[in-house]
Amino acid sequence: TTHEIDLSSDPSVERAALKDVLQFIITGRYEPQETDACHAFKVRKLADKYAFVALQDLVEAKLCSSLSTDNVLWYLAEASNGHASGSRLERACWKLLDEHGTSILPNNKRGLLGFTQEHPQLATDLMLRLSQNLEASK
Repeated sequence: TTHEIDLSSDPSVERAALKDVLQFIITGRYEPQETDACHAFKVRKLADKYAFVALQDLVEAKLCSSLSTDNVLWYLAEASNGHASGSRLERACWKLLDEHGTSILPNNKRGLLGFTQEHPQLATDLMLRLSQNLEASK
């Protein structure tokens, strides 16, 4: 049995993300040339798929530093991948939503329809959590 991973037929693996994973394997550092969040999520997905926990932590640290009220819904959807992951990034998203949820939703009105359609369980969890926070603040 060989211990090979053949990524040549996997269309979800992008060259730049794979390059960052390989660089991490060699150096132990995450220093991406592409610094946008979309790229970081691709690297995070590969790190998760192949159990590079330290790389996941490094990517999530970068993502947490760029987390804002403008991107929190997108980050939450990406961090949870349709199920509660309990990751550092997911916890940071929920914390931000707990603190600013009543202003985040109106400010993200345009993206809410897509968010609820693409992530119905997450949208339900969000509504329930916000309603609990409102009740607790009374």
